[in-house]
Amino acid sequence: MPRKRPEFATDPVAFEAFYRRHVEAVTRFFARRVDDPHTVADLVAEVFVAVLDSAHTYRSDLGTELGWLYGVARNTLSAERRRVFRQSRLADRVGGRRRTRGRRLLTGAAAAGLAAAAAFVVPTLAGVASPAHAVSEDADGTIVVTIAELRDADQLERDLAALGVRADVTYAPAGKRCDGPRGDIVADRTAGRTALREPWTSYPKGGKLTIDPARIGADQTLVMEFSERDPAEPAGDGMTVWRYGGWIVRGEVRPCALVDDEFWNKPIG
Repeated sequence: MPRKRPEFATDPVAFEAFYRRHVEAVTRFFARRVDDPHTVADLVAEVFVAVLDSAHTYRSDLGTELGWLYGVARNTLSAERRRVFRQSRLADRVGGRRRTRGRRLLTGAAAAGLAAAAAFVVPTLAGVASPAHAVSEDADGTIVVTIAELRDADQLERDLAALGVRADVTYAPAGKRCDGPRGDIVADRTAGRTALREPWTSYPKGGKLTIDPARIGADQTLVMEFSERDPAEPAGDGMTVWRYGGWIVRGEVRPCALVDDEFWNKPIG
């Protein structure tokens, strides 16, 4: 029996609402991976056109809309990279001249389907700065968070929520931490600090954290706390440069009350 297509694939009003819900997240996905803003705009448009063709593959019981949409975006990006690679090889064969990519134009029904909401893409692109973090979902359902800078904790919480993880993220000033425990801790996932003269991206996994949503219950919250010394401030021998703690808390999470970190700048080991 054929699977019923979701409403956003058959109803223009529902599709526009679907687009508005997710266009910023899809734009950020490509902006982290593609330098040219015009190419980002093209790829975002291609994803939402592809949504109409592949909507029958979406199953709400297997994941969120955004998680499925990221899969479409990854496929679109892979196809684009293959196209650029083939074009580069062809250019080498015909004389080594470097070819530039022109913007692809959408026509007909595809263009009409996106026209109502297209105005939201350009302002979003115009405001894209270097992202503080990236959030991606692997094929096995785990989530990888790559942190470039310790800023915009609220956005990280929203990005994780879009993938089904309730999180409480705090970026504390250097030498401070949240007074704890902040609730009923059911798991201490990981904790660490370093006295190396390196930023947070020196974390043993290269600034990356892997989260398994299956290990976080419906009534539980992933609590993450980070702190990092100002890069402009000299760090002498034995001085803490960054600190991280992660816990799973059942029920209510108490707000972060900053206190002095008694372990900051103390020898490790």
